Amino acid sequence: MGDSPHPQTSESRDTPSVGERVLIVDDNMDFRRLARQLLEHVGYMVVGEVGDGTAAIAAFQTLRPSIVLLDIQLPDMDGFKVAEAARGRSRSTHRRVDFHP
Repeated sequence: MGDSPHPQTSESRDTPSVGERVLIVDDNMDFRRLARQLLEHVGYMVVGEVGDGTAAIAAFQTLRPSIVLLDIQLPDMDGFKVAEAARGRSRSTHRRVDFHP
């Protein structure tokens, strides 16, 4: 029995804070649908879904999410450019940026 670097116990499980507003950005509609279901199931409030970078930047500005689930390969620009544009438009909403392969 190996030690897990991230044990999942009832005391240590991450739970969303009240008001955690999520924007899902991915060009795959099936993925967006599944991600929404999973996030809402554990208590996040999904405030929007978009399928490209241009729409993501506009949605970020109007929806003011606290978390963005962002695809790196979008049809009109890569997710890194979207993150840079979003960061430049609203510095107060950024707490952290995590990249997971």
